[in-house]
Amino acid sequence: MSGQFPLGDINPYKYFFGIAFIVGVIFSFISSNNDELFVLLFLQWQLQSLIPMGLLIGSHLLLSRLHAFTHLVPWQQVVISGIVGATLFTPVALFIDIFYVGEGWPQHFLIEILDEWVGVVFPVVIVWLLLNLPWLSGMQFVNRQVVEQVNDNQPYSKKDDKANYPFMQLIQNEFQGEVLSMSSQLHYIDVVTSKGHQLILYSLKEAIEEISTVKGMQIHRSHWVAYDAIESIKKNGRQGTVLLKNGQQVPVSRAYFAQLLENFSN
Repeated sequence: MSGQFPLGDINPYKYFFGIAFIVGVIFSFISSNNDELFVLLFLQWQLQSLIPMGLLIGSHLLLSRLHAFTHLVPWQQVVISGIVGATLFTPVALFIDIFYVGEGWPQHFLIEILDEWVGVVFPVVIVWLLLNLPWLSGMQFVNRQVVEQVNDNQPYSKKDDKANYPFMQLIQNEFQGEVLSMSSQLHYIDVVTSKGHQLILYSLKEAIEEISTVKGMQIHRSHWVAYDAIESIKKNGRQGTVLLKNGQQVPVSRAYFAQLLENFSN
């Protein structure tokens, strides 16, 4: 989950659900009145804050499995997952009002659920964007004691270069493998390995410098590929396209095309 929500050393589940719980508590006190038991009101607002948070997180994680979704700009991903999560919460919110609050079954259910959707989607998406703003803007929560311990007691070993590139420390273990390509997306890079791919908060320039021992090159201002991962190279006008062995197609800019052909043929 940390790969989809790169918040640093803070657990994303604790971050999102912790804020949702606090919001539920605040609204419980704001809407409290003498005519209603506070416990019931507290439970109502916890349902209306924790359930949508779970749906937002789940929507984002499920959408992250789609190839088209992972190639979107991060803030676009958050907006889309926010709309999907809010849409899923709409009938839940209506049923809470009907059965828990006791408003009764509406005469025109479809009209009521549409009105509920209009009232839910905009605030939910805005809140979802604000909650994800730290990592969208490139910020991370860092435990300084952990960083110091890693730097002092666990220096990088040259025996296992693949695992010890600094940027690879951000890749989940299940995706650790030979690096096939890297593509930049604003403050992030999409690292494609032999075991999958993951979007991490990192500079493409720094990652390329760290992986200099691997035979490969930058073929575009936003792309780097390993020579061993290349299946074929095609020329399209003044530019070109690299087809990787995993089926991925990566553009080659005119400035790098001749050098790529020369290096790959040697």
